[in-house]
Amino acid sequence: MSEMSEMTPQKKEQNRQWLLKERDDVQEKIYNLQHSLTETAENDPDPVDVASKVEGRNNTMAESNRQGNRLKQINSALSLFADDEYGLCITCLTDIPEKRMEFDPATTQCVDCKTLSESRGRQFARG
Repeated sequence: MSEMSEMTPQKKEQNRQWLLKERDDVQEKIYNLQHSLTETAENDPDPVDVASKVEGRNNTMAESNRQGNRLKQINSALSLFADDEYGLCITCLTDIPEKRMEFDPATTQCVDCKTLSESRGRQFARG
């Protein structure tokens, strides 16, 4: 195991509480988005109205997907508390800078590892 994070226990607990609240908020957003998708739309012969409804549905689905990804990120961060690894990069096990953790308490990677991960993802997407 690597060295312990320099984050104070109080700050870790504060972040854990924030993550729990954020998880509840995101779960509620997902529920509301999914509920809005299941509402039945009226049959409308006007093509402009139909197109507008389809676009709105696509936007709602995209937002639901974004919120689902955020929920996964929050849950990943929360799972790190069990092993006292919160605040450590999941890739290289070094301390994540406190400023980065303040910006987003759900962060699980240092800037270098996150950049490398995203770079590899873009390369993979290009084929």
